[in-house]
Amino acid sequence: MSHEDQPINGAAVFTPPELPTATADVAELGGSVEIRGFLFSERLAFGRLLKSLERNGEANGSDTLAVTDDDLFPPHLLARTVYRDGKPLMTAEQWELFGARHMSIVMDLFWTAYRTCGFDEKANAGN
Repeated sequence: MSHEDQPINGAAVFTPPELPTATADVAELGGSVEIRGFLFSERLAFGRLLKSLERNGEANGSDTLAVTDDDLFPPHLLARTVYRDGKPLMTAEQWELFGARHMSIVMDLFWTAYRTCGFDEKANAGN
């Protein structure tokens, strides 16, 4: 048996993985939304995006509060994970505006997306 023919972890049958999803019913967003996890490449790209945004913010020399990648994480994550009818619900900028009025909703959705994308190591320890 070649290396390619050997079962993963000794399992006789391999079931291809599926992209994790969750749903949330949010009246302020007009009903149910789907929160989908990241593909491997999307997760890598997302980390690079946040780092580039943080560096761009530092380079402008602004006297306002410094915005870090931690601050940018929720709206950019939601823009890439919250869907309705197969399409992203809002852009990062729209999530910023929505979050200014509905912070607890945005944070609840963010934590659901965070877990769904596999960023919560405790929740994913058994996977």
